[in-house]
Amino acid sequence: MTPRLRVNTLPATCITLGTLCRELGLARASVLHYESIGLLHPTRRSAAGYRLYGPEARAQAQMIRELRSAGLSLTEIGQLLQRQRSSTNQTATSATAILEQRLLESSVALSTLRAQQRLLARLLATQALNDRTSPHSKTSWVALLRQAGFDDQSMRDWHCQFEREAPTAHRAFLRSLGMTENEVRDIQKWSIEAAV
Repeated sequence: MTPRLRVNTLPATCITLGTLCRELGLARASVLHYESIGLLHPTRRSAAGYRLYGPEARAQAQMIRELRSAGLSLTEIGQLLQRQRSSTNQTATSATAILEQRLLESSVALSTLRAQQRLLARLLATQALNDRTSPHSKTSWVALLRQAGFDDQSMRDWHCQFEREAPTAHRAFLRSLGMTENEVRDIQKWSIEAAV
């Protein structure tokens, strides 16, 4: 008896839920949730009842993933996708407005995080003085700030703020890093001048 060949009944352009999840790096539960709230719909079902996703559904799932990565809520994503399906200029403008609003919100959040970073660095410097321990040299302190995402301008801003808010502690911290009196004086001088 010759073995029967198994015929693939899936359309060539459709993929299963598992394949969709692997391709996009999504959890199965996330895709099912997107379906339950109407953000995503399978293109069709196989004869066995499996969800199948064609190119449009895959593109929709990719868009949802990107919008989630950009920080949009599922409600905002639903509004955006709904407006994109409409073809009027007014709905296209409102879809753009959602993205613009999220961009501005992320800018505010980023500014807040940068301010928190500067404060944390100052608190760390002050704590080292209070503990009378300085686990950092100038090189290791700069390396720590760089690792935290500080560039040259961010470090200058940090010094200016520290000098403005606590000049004595700033000076003591710089000395604890092993800096010479001249180095400390130079940093304090440009910190004051830059703040003016």
